Amino acid sequence: MMIPKSARGQKTREKLLRAAEKVFGDKGYYESSISEITTKAGLGSGTFYIYFSSKYEIFEALVKNLNHELRKSIKIGTNGLESREEIERKGFELFFDFVKKHRRFYRIVRQSEYLDLDLFKWYYSSISKGYSEGLQEAFENGEFASNDAELISYALMGIADFIGLRYEVWEESLDGPKFKNLMNFIFNGLKGEREK
Repeated sequence: MMIPKSARGQKTREKLLRAAEKVFGDKGYYESSISEITTKAGLGSGTFYIYFSSKYEIFEALVKNLNHELRKSIKIGTNGLESREEIERKGFELFFDFVKKHRRFYRIVRQSEYLDLDLFKWYYSSISKGYSEGLQEAFENGEFASNDAELISYALMGIADFIGLRYEVWEESLDGPKFKNLMNFIFNGLKGEREK
């Protein structure tokens, strides 16, 4: 895989990745072709091979790129927030915004489980790693009750994953009252007090 150094090359590679997101997201990996990706990108088929050697290579790059974009948007969007609770609330909002912009990413990431299990595991474990570090810090400074940071990171990722699927991909957006109910559940648990 060639990572371009010029702005023009980076733009072309990005066009190919955006086109691949649409094609793989709409048709699935096995039903998609390189020619469909280049047509969707408005590029010649020869251009594809300057950046990627195969259909699988662009698929792998796409999964990694989506992961990077998601983590970057959350990092930038939560920068400067002081409490872990603020970071969690904003992080969930940013995740749901990302889902709105990349509705096909669920299908793409889930396909990776069957194409390359290591890639699928990498996608989630790389998110969990940074998430766990932030949670561990909140446990250590007493902001949250002490717990297993990695376990809780996966539990919260699971909540975000399925709520995003149900309310941002399938049919409607996650409105204010629903988001507030979700945050009540996350911060107060099944038997906790309700937030005013």
